[in-house]
Amino acid sequence: MRLKGKNVLVTGGANGIGRALVEGFLGEGASVVFSYLNDRDSAECVVAQAPEQVLALQCNLGDRQQARELVRSAIHTLGSIDVMVNNVGAFSRHAFVDLTDAALDEVMQVNLHSPFLMTQAVARHMIEHGTRAASSIFPRSAPYAPEAAWSITRRPRPGSTRFPKG
Repeated sequence: MRLKGKNVLVTGGANGIGRALVEGFLGEGASVVFSYLNDRDSAECVVAQAPEQVLALQCNLGDRQQARELVRSAIHTLGSIDVMVNNVGAFSRHAFVDLTDAALDEVMQVNLHSPFLMTQAVARHMIEHGTRAASSIFPRSAPYAPEAAWSITRRPRPGSTRFPKG
């Protein structure tokens, strides 16, 4: 077990890929703190699998203060963070040409600003403690044109601009 005794922070761990990651880390013997937004029932189901190893914290990563507090709480609970996975992502169902500033700002906060702030805070902590392992999940492209904001914020690279149909 390579992760036995390691401490892991996962964003968006109640469902989907995040949940699979949390369950995988738990199966490897890691202690995990994960965030969730609204689905308390799913979060509690994950915690019930290994209550001595996992803690779920409700957090709106669209709020910078809550993102910072998630990192502080994880460090306080676990003592240190060895691995962090930025999994959570937000999207807007607006078509590209109908995307409002407010909708784009919300998606940018969750998909770009919060992972940056959290990774920065965790990196400082990891450097102080001599550990370094962080990951962000970046999909190759948005599967649907109405998810233009999601795609833009999850893949912010020069030269990658493509205009979706719709």
